[in-house]
Amino acid sequence: MTNSARWVLLSGLFVASGLLPTPAQNDPPTIYVVEGACPYEGCKYGEWRAEKPVIVREQQDTSSNVVCVLHKGDGVLALGGVVMTRPGVARVLRNKDDFKEGERFLIYTYEGEGVVKIWYQGQMSEIDTLTLCNAQCINGIECYRWMEDPPDCWAIVEKHPESSWWVRVKGANGAEGWCLNDYAFCEVHGYDACPP
Repeated sequence: MTNSARWVLLSGLFVASGLLPTPAQNDPPTIYVVEGACPYEGCKYGEWRAEKPVIVREQQDTSSNVVCVLHKGDGVLALGGVVMTRPGVARVLRNKDDFKEGERFLIYTYEGEGVVKIWYQGQMSEIDTLTLCNAQCINGIECYRWMEDPPDCWAIVEKHPESSWWVRVKGANGAEGWCLNDYAFCEVHGYDACPP
């Protein structure tokens, strides 16, 4: 018996005996975390400007210690971000592919180009949102009130996902920290550049 085969056998015995934890059940995440995310099309990190007062904190937590407060017009270097999402829920209205009428699935994050990440039948996958009803706030951060329900929708969003976008910033004074980005910034250069 090879060493790797012994390791697999011993690992199995330890798990069966309760000495090692069993692998996690295939449950959906209660909070889905995407490191490095910039959650809208055209978004990029780099030079940003505060559009309103912004609290910069030590950790990605609204109760964390305050590092500094940015004022409207202050420039920062946006270093990266993390999007944390509590899932939304959709109900299947009519059979489509593997989805059966009456079933529900969880909606997590917007991936771009009308695609969202979902949890269905014990695993993550992606679907097109353009054929869902009530999908105006599907990305969890921004609502598209102009969107109308398609005539051929096969599922309805009963609860929209709720996302928080934490951005790691570095101020002109060198202070670094995390801020909850609730449309507090605009990009100095880029697709969604700051207004003049």
